[in-house]
Order: sequence, then structure tokens, then C-alpha cells
Amino acid sequence: MSFKRLHKAINYHEHLEATNSAGLCLGQTWLWMSEIITGMSGTLSPPNFFMGGKIQAEYEAYDDAGGSSLAFMNNKVSELQLKVPDKCLVRRSVNDYDSSVALVNEFSLPSGENAVVYMSWKIGADKSPLLKVMRKYDSFHAMALLKLKSDGKIYLFDANFGVFEWIREPGVKLKTDIKRYVLQKYHRPVAAMRGALMLSTNSDIPLNFEHVIV
Repeated sequence: MSFKRLHKAINYHEHLEATNSAGLCLGQTWLWMSEIITGMSGTLSPPNFFMGGKIQAEYEAYDDAGGSSLAFMNNKVSELQLKVPDKCLVRRSVNDYDSSVALVNEFSLPSGENAVVYMSWKIGADKSPLLKVMRKYDSFHAMALLKLKSDGKIYLFDANFGVFEWIREPGVKLKTDIKRYVLQKYHRPVAAMRGALMLSTNSDIPLNFEHVIV
């Protein structure tokens, strides 16, 4: 696994207890990736979890009504494109395992664009073949990626652990390293992507790398 931590995660467990929320990963993930790709945030550090909590509450209501996380994120992208039309945000969205893997690995290649990716991961404790057939997993987790056109560097955002820089190793694909990361951090034997969404733009995005907290 080749990830170097640049920023610690913000501890939001008391907030979860106070709001009776099951999690905050999707709200934080959307806030981090959307503010960076539009230039609204000038830092890689984790966003304000109170704002992330509002987005999470929107998603949980959407989920209760039968909507999927990827459909919710697509709705947020449509709102964002209307909000910042000058950024000319280009969207790609896939909702199956093979296409998600292909999108993430393609994302890691040089493209000459700034881009972010939302990833929807399934995590499970049961490694039996029946698990894959029945598609039953213990939990869902959202994470994001950022790629800078200036130097091609790639960053991973995980609301529970922080922001990491991906250190490329010969012959190792990005998706493979992310899966290793998930299995190690969450101490589960099974993890698989169930969907991904990429936003890209030719516009510059201002980032300040001076304030790094390890």
C-alpha cells in the first residue's frame, strides 16, 4: 500500500451521536471534492463537518426514499454544474464493479485536466463465495480522489482517516492500492467498488500546500 498521509481526519464522532446519524462519509466526501474542483477551497485538508453533516442529512433522506448514493451524487453534480458554469465540469458516472475499476485506473493516467472521483465502496466481513452472489455486505463507505493537471499527483480523501498522497509504484494500479488501503484500515476481508463518478475540468484550481498536518 502506497499512501502518505498529509492531513489527519477531523474527529466527528460526538457530532454523529448528537445528530443520531449513521455516518458522515458521503457528506464530507462530496464537500471535499466539490469545493476543490470548483476552486472554492484552497486546501486539501478535510472540510467543516457541520456543512458535511447537512449534505449527509440530505443523502439519508434520499436513501430512505429508495434512492442510491450514486444517483444522489449525480443530482449534486447537476446542481454544481448550474452553480459554476464557467468551470465547464465534465461528468462520467458508472454503477457497476468492472466499469468503476476501469474508471479509477484510467483516472490515474496523465490527462492534462484537473479531476476528482467519488467512489462508493462495499465492505464485508464474510469472504465466502456466496457473498458475491448475494451481494450482501456489512457497510458502505464513500471516498474521493483528486488528480492535479500541473504535476499528475493523486490524493485520496477518507473522512475517517484524512488526506493521503498516492505514491506510485511500478506495476501497481491505483485501484489495487486503494483496495489494499480499505482492507487494512477497516480490518475486513472483503471490499469492492459498487459505483464511481468523475468530474474533470481544464480550469485551474488554487491549492495551498503549505499547511500540512501529519
